[in-house]
Amino acid sequence: MAGFFDKAMDVAKSAATVTGDVAKKAAERTQDTIEVSKINAKIKEEKEKVGKIQSEIGLYFLDKYNAGELTDAFVATKAQEIEKISEQIEIYESKVSTIKEK
Repeated sequence: MAGFFDKAMDVAKSAATVTGDVAKKAAERTQDTIEVSKINAKIKEEKEKVGKIQSEIGLYFLDKYNAGELTDAFVATKAQEIEKISEQIEIYESKVSTIKEK
């Protein structure tokens, strides 16, 4: 009978060890996931900085174009696109105002 209990105890110890290992690995994965999330947030923040700088560059050249200081065909085409889009935005805003005034 003692042999049965010894075997049962060995099985229980093995199960506890396996469970502990699984829990440890899960905790490590969770920590890795948290670290990856933090790094991804930093990457997003840096990309937003780049986007802001790119926008500033674009606005600089658009202002130059609007002031007549730049006659680049690419900038002219993009400025015309912006003008068309801005007109469409005004139409949408007018529709919103009309709906709100009801």
